[in-house]
Amino acid sequence: MHLSCSSCPVATTYSGDVLSQAPNVQGGATGRIELVTDEITESDGSASDKEDKPESSSDFKRFATAAAAIISILIGIQALTGWNPLKVLVNPSPPAPPPSPPNFWIETQDWAGPCDSGCLVRATFRNVGGDGSAIATFVVRSSTSDLAECSTVLPRTVRGGIVEASCTAYSSTLANYRGALFLYVSTRR
Repeated sequence: MHLSCSSCPVATTYSGDVLSQAPNVQGGATGRIELVTDEITESDGSASDKEDKPESSSDFKRFATAAAAIISILIGIQALTGWNPLKVLVNPSPPAPPPSPPNFWIETQDWAGPCDSGCLVRATFRNVGGDGSAIATFVVRSSTSDLAECSTVLPRTVRGGIVEASCTAYSSTLANYRGALFLYVSTRR
């Protein structure tokens, strides 16, 4: 069987098991896709030869012609665009997983005491999740209750990136408190 496409931007030839392409030098506004079978039959040209052929041979020729036309069209698409439609059908790529959310771990935390006029609290965060930002909340606590808190936005940080944040926690209860203080730091998206 031999197939050729003279109207394709890249001349395409299929012969046996070999598919070849070459720049089409014929050009032209019209062309044709040609399917030639390499069957050798003995015939004396009589009408009875045509009647002896089984119908399945005719069906095979129609199928082969349609298959050849589809292959030529797909090769033409690849020649024009560089995109191989068969690659998508044969080996589709799986969808990309959704990006992971940011996840900030606290590297260091401290504050500049005493807290008479508010506590300047600060911390260093490392993002161990995906790219993104979060809100850091600093809570100044006594051994029995929360005395003051403040929050700040951690800027967009890439995975593995480190960012520092600070804010001032203040309340009248904190200003009058005399005792041990603890700093609690948390993040949320």
